Amino acid sequence: MHNAILRSLPAFLLVGVVVAQQPGDLKRADAEKQIEAQRLEGMFADAVRRADAVGRTNPQVAIQTLKAAAAEISSDKSALTEERRQFMLRKLGKDMEAWGARGDTRPVTPGPVVPPSRTDPGVKDGKGQFDAVKDRFDRGTKVKDDLRDLADNRQKAALALNLSVMKAGIASPEDVVYPRDFAEKMAKRTGGVTMTAQ
Repeated sequence: MHNAILRSLPAFLLVGVVVAQQPGDLKRADAEKQIEAQRLEGMFADAVRRADAVGRTNPQVAIQTLKAAAAEISSDKSALTEERRQFMLRKLGKDMEAWGARGDTRPVTPGPVVPPSRTDPGVKDGKGQFDAVKDRFDRGTKVKDDLRDLADNRQKAALALNLSVMKAGIASPEDVVYPRDFAEKMAKRTGGVTMTAQ
């Protein structure tokens, strides 16, 4: 009987009945999408972090980690927005290129460690060793003397520059024009002392 009633209702009322039954399903679907989006965001951040940690020593493992994350994000079509998905894929692609470039360069292996020697390997006898040390000492003394001369020259140049700046700020006696009653005013101020050319 229930089916007979449903068949007799107009189509637009049936659509309303179907929609009325779905709000719970829609909420559940939205919640599932949000959970999936959060999972993908966490996986993305974790893949970038792990690639950074591993890539310094093994760039190929970093690239594989990023590729797996990119494949998972590419397979999602509903949880993430298209803009966010494209951003994540671009970031993963750039990181893969960067780790690939680092993986192309071979690691430099250090050579054998040679302990420092106090003697010059080219000198075999004691006199030659003494001459080598004396020569090194003389070169050091000459460098010290050169540095002292350089410092003296710099100081002299700085003093000469300061003197020229000070002279430029002092007017020449020929350029100074005194007022007519200057001598009388100075006599009053100085108590009778007169200015001379010196």
